[in-house]
Amino acid sequence: MIKNYLKTSLRNLLRHKGYSFINVLGLTVGIASSLFILLWVTDELSFDRFHANSDRIFKVLINNTYPDGRIETYPATPDKLKGVIESEIPEVELATQYSYETELLIKDGSNGYNETGIYADPALFNIFSFPIVSGNAAQPLTDIKSLAISQRLAKKLFQQENPIGKSLLVGQALELTITSVFADIPQNSTLQFDFVIPFELFVKENPWTQNWRSGGLRTVVLLESNSDEANYKLSNLIKKNCPDCTTRAFLFPYAKSRLYAEFENGINTGGRIQQVFLFGAVAILILVMACINFMNLSTARSASRGREVGIRKSVGAQKTGLIIQFITESILLSFIALLFALVIVQLLLPFFNDVTGKSIQLDFTNPILVSGTLIITVTCGLLAGSYPSFVLSRFNPAKVLKGDSQSGFTGSRLRKTLVVIQFATSVILVVGSIAVYKQITYISKRNLGFDKDNIIVLDQNDGIVKNYQAIKNDLLQLPTVKNIAFGGNNIFTIPITTTDPIWNGKSDNSSISFKIYRCDAAFIPTMNIKLQRGRNFIDGQDASNYIINKKGGRGDGIDPRKCCRLRVGNVEWKGENCWYYG
Repeated sequence: MIKNYLKTSLRNLLRHKGYSFINVLGLTVGIASSLFILLWVTDELSFDRFHANSDRIFKVLINNTYPDGRIETYPATPDKLKGVIESEIPEVELATQYSYETELLIKDGSNGYNETGIYADPALFNIFSFPIVSGNAAQPLTDIKSLAISQRLAKKLFQQENPIGKSLLVGQALELTITSVFADIPQNSTLQFDFVIPFELFVKENPWTQNWRSGGLRTVVLLESNSDEANYKLSNLIKKNCPDCTTRAFLFPYAKSRLYAEFENGINTGGRIQQVFLFGAVAILILVMACINFMNLSTARSASRGREVGIRKSVGAQKTGLIIQFITESILLSFIALLFALVIVQLLLPFFNDVTGKSIQLDFTNPILVSGTLIITVTCGLLAGSYPSFVLSRFNPAKVLKGDSQSGFTGSRLRKTLVVIQFATSVILVVGSIAVYKQITYISKRNLGFDKDNIIVLDQNDGIVKNYQAIKNDLLQLPTVKNIAFGGNNIFTIPITTTDPIWNGKSDNSSISFKIYRCDAAFIPTMNIKLQRGRNFIDGQDASNYIINKKGGRGDGIDPRKCCRLRVGNVEWKGENCWYYG
């Protein structure tokens, strides 16, 4: 029976090539668009899910309460917190600490590369599924002079040679021995690195980490049991060991780190998951439009198929059989469209990856992708063919064979409604696209307060820092180089934030956050930042002076027209004037 349905459907599609082409084209575009969105959504949902114990891995976050009651949430934890967690929370099976990703120069003889890595303790490899492929899997970092590198970096440095036991110069100061090689970090990991340095070296180089009030580290735990009980015990650990601290720690599922990263006043408010829902809704709208187009075309040509229905009914065909026949036809069309859609997706996938910054592949061994594709295709076929099949199967054979095909055709109000829905959906998508385009255009053309054109940023390392003046003098000899400046970090991601600055008239309960950027005198003219008052730095003469922006000078209560002082921690700046830029 099914064979006959398929054979009849195929013959009908080949007989009406124009109609079939239009329907296949519409469904192809709809399914291809939905597949792109499905691939993107699947990739986003897969982040950090590949870890074997992903449901038991939790990140330690900090809620910092300021004097005015405002709560700020961030993942920077004190160094001493890990040891206290291990000793006082039995529900924690393992705990690990690691630094933020840092870029260092890795040298093997005369070959040197800037690579991204972290400082971490060995428990990192026991909690996360970053398998060791060479070396001691039980003890990847044997001592303070050891180093773990990725397969990619091992191949880059040593080609086919065994890297275990070889020494590398890291950051021009550390000579470390490779004790293990781990598998390349998957693209769907929020934590990306190519080497791991023992965490003891980070503590040794940064003694500030021993203060309970400091942050700058990340802590992750693997729980044995109830996270609620562990959370309750964790919440008071910092206060117990630091009575003056205003911070409380809590556990947050590590697998949600990417999609649920936004907090407001200590409460999670979502994050990228909102984009996932939005794009999912867009995919549904596109499929609905394609299905409505199919329905309208099918019902519009009902008169031409009325005679077929009449003859089949007159020889004994049942309504149920006709419905199955028409739905089979629409599902067959849908699968034909799927084949064309897969070809389009495969051809456009490199461009799609460039736009989204991903490395997505069509992997038909992925059950989520296969099942999602089949569900989309079958759903399209059922939705698109259901209404036309019921309309056509209701035709009265006697009247149709007499030439009165319209007498059996009803549902004009529904067809008009579908057309309105289709146009409304199109308008929503078009208006949304225009709004997004304008937002992107606004962001790309907005005046940032400095010139971003013709600016090249080089990440600093120990070699650049120690030989900065010599490198600067050499580069200035090039006719294409107009100026060179030194900055503490990327101007778009300033990590140093503090509420410690004091000034005359500052309120006792003030908790204003200041971002601190360290630079030389060449920075402001190189970036073409306009000073509204005062003057720029003078190298060698302004170690005690500072520059604030207009918001800090007015909105935060500092009066730049008066003599003032600014203190951050134990460092105090005193100047005759507080200069600022706009």
